[in-house]
Amino acid sequence: MDMPIKRSGVGPVLLNLFAQSMFVASLVLPLAWNRGDAIVALAVGTTIAGAASHTITLAIRSRLPTEPSDDQARTAVVACGTTAVIAGILLSAFVAVLLSLSFGEAMGVLSVVLSLGLLTIVSAVLIRRHDLPAVARVRLANGSLTMLATLLACVLGVAPSLFLLATAVGNVAGCVAGTRLREIRIVLFRMLHIRAQLRASLRYAWDGRPLVVASVLSGLSGFGISFVISSASDDLQVALASVVRVLSGLQNLGANVAGPSVDIRVASAYRMRKPGLLREALRLGIFVGVALSAGGLLAAGALTQIVVKAGQLDSTDFFVLVIASIGLGLSGVGLSCVWTFLGMIGEYTRRLRWDLVRGSGYLTACFLSEQLALVVLGVVGLVSFFHYVAEARLAVSQLGSQQHHD
Repeated sequence: MDMPIKRSGVGPVLLNLFAQSMFVASLVLPLAWNRGDAIVALAVGTTIAGAASHTITLAIRSRLPTEPSDDQARTAVVACGTTAVIAGILLSAFVAVLLSLSFGEAMGVLSVVLSLGLLTIVSAVLIRRHDLPAVARVRLANGSLTMLATLLACVLGVAPSLFLLATAVGNVAGCVAGTRLREIRIVLFRMLHIRAQLRASLRYAWDGRPLVVASVLSGLSGFGISFVISSASDDLQVALASVVRVLSGLQNLGANVAGPSVDIRVASAYRMRKPGLLREALRLGIFVGVALSAGGLLAAGALTQIVVKAGQLDSTDFFVLVIASIGLGLSGVGLSCVWTFLGMIGEYTRRLRWDLVRGSGYLTACFLSEQLALVVLGVVGLVSFFHYVAEARLAVSQLGSQQHHD
């Protein structure tokens, strides 16, 4: 039986808009304080965390909303929580070694990876419950605490790595706002049985192995972008990091404000086997994502113009930065409301194929000169956007054809 959507008028919408205004303010604050070093650290750390969160949680955001069994859902949440902690620590250590991060930077990345992984699990639970008011509370706590912690970091003039900790504080606040105390106690108690939970984690990973592998490839895509940022020369690095930071903020807006509403529509339509409703949800998600992408590209363009006028970028660097911004904007922000779509409707192989193409392209950029790398990021981003939309539309069409024959 399909679950009713919990509504409370326009309250959740207004809370979400206010929360995201706080989150956007947290993006602007380091720019206002002229903290280029913090912008680079945030761009690298949040890009890695955003890509890793789907991997370390075994793609639960795509899988849990359509899980019909409450018992299976509870088992999956505990198993994914255990995996998120263990895999998050190992992945952060690997990234720290690979990018030669300092201890403080490594701890900052670890804090964001773990906190965002746990927030991903909480969001998946709330989406499965169709609880939009709770999603709004999570975003309010997350956005407000992120802004306040970032403002404090700017005022105190702390090290760049502590700006990542400020983001992690916001994520943890969101987790607490969306979780009942009794649920936290139960999950923590069950997580203490490490051996049993590891077995459950392996079973859950194996059951969704194409999607889990796809999430690993998605993580590699995020690493590729972060590597290009880390390797860029000083002037281009700050400009690129500023653009990526703005786009990542709007990607967060799409995935966590508009995204849950789209996910709930998709889950309901898929459970009822209604291809028409699935198609409507897909169109809505793409429309909102592209609109956000356009706004993000305008903001990113304004930022790069400021850098150019300051004499820090030549015309060639500006041109390749525009190409990269368009591709990253469409592939990240443009798909932010529908990035779970293929996984939620059981099209794991299609999602794996898409991530394989995208991940290969982004990793290729790591071995190129900085200007050519930016061009590759832009081209791969454009291709991946249209590839995902085509795969999703084809999947819905095939579902409709199967029902017609049945």
